[in-house]
Amino acid sequence: MIISRNIGLAILSVLMSVLSVQAEGRSATIHTVQPGETLAVIAQHYGVSVERLATLNGIADTHIIYSWQSLTIPTGGSPTGGGVSSGFGSPGAAGTYTVQRGDTMFSIAQRHGLTAEELMTANGITDPHFIHSGLVLLVNLEAPAPPAPAPAAQPAVAPVQPSASAPTSYPVGGFAGGITQYVVRRGEYLTELGVRFDMEWRVLAEVNGVSAPYTLHTGQVLRVPTFAEYLSLLPADSRYRLFYTTNHHPGPHTGVGREIVIELGRQSIYAYENGVLKKRALMSSGKMLTPTVLGDYEIYLKLRSQTMSGPGYSLDNVEWPMYFYKGYAIHGTWWHTLFGTPMSHGCVNLTNEDAKWFYVFASLGTPVHVRY
Repeated sequence: MIISRNIGLAILSVLMSVLSVQAEGRSATIHTVQPGETLAVIAQHYGVSVERLATLNGIADTHIIYSWQSLTIPTGGSPTGGGVSSGFGSPGAAGTYTVQRGDTMFSIAQRHGLTAEELMTANGITDPHFIHSGLVLLVNLEAPAPPAPAPAAQPAVAPVQPSASAPTSYPVGGFAGGITQYVVRRGEYLTELGVRFDMEWRVLAEVNGVSAPYTLHTGQVLRVPTFAEYLSLLPADSRYRLFYTTNHHPGPHTGVGREIVIELGRQSIYAYENGVLKKRALMSSGKMLTPTVLGDYEIYLKLRSQTMSGPGYSLDNVEWPMYFYKGYAIHGTWWHTLFGTPMSHGCVNLTNEDAKWFYVFASLGTPVHVRY
């Protein structure tokens, strides 16, 4: 009898807890996760605990949330900084802000109603690209904010000069950095060297007679193939080979101003200015189950770097991301070199060098046309 009563009380307690969470969820605020945010920073922003926020939203791993995910904020939680509702955290003591992982100078300034130039001047920062987690910034400026400077003229970009007998472009900096041999250092792998030399690592293995399990040893001298030799060793249907041995480009979509055209069928991205091709690059779009969206969009958010996370992945230091639709972005990639092959969760993967070029080329509002 006592056991039955205890079981009944336990069931009643669980039901009351569930009903309490459901009631809390119905009356709570909804927060949309922004690129680079973490659960801990969002919890701090709304003055609630990480555990409570995770429990209410059914999050098992508090380290994994993804951009544009909708989170229910527990009852009583409200922004503590009084600033932009999508901000990551609240100012610290005396109007300061502690830089969080994934922050950029632009995003911090925007959240506190400042321009990046004002924030940099107030904190004696000359290079906006180099801030780090834990850095304390002054965000409450007592002096009246100076007028925003006029936007700088867009830098000139040299057009691609097509040739009927040669590729239209080569990897930035010269293929494999222009070296012909490389001495292996301790702990290095073929996959890592493939990323460094911008080549398929299996070709590097073939050139040097390295077979499975593809083990390298310290001091081993590897021959680095020339660009022409590398292309000749790739399969005839390789998109990389086709890209660098043809002059194909689809043409501009509007022909006015600067625009970006993405061609999924050829896994290529193109930059045009007033109808003239300025740059083309091989890319990796979304895989079959996570395809890249088709249609017409525009760049609405640019970040120097950030942490990107979602179901099943978390990637630090993703450089030069430019968002053109919801969580879809054009960005640099350090974790693979299989450009020309769909590899992403929907984003457009480029080498860091190519991503930086497009980042400089495109301003906010630049049209992005995605076609097959």
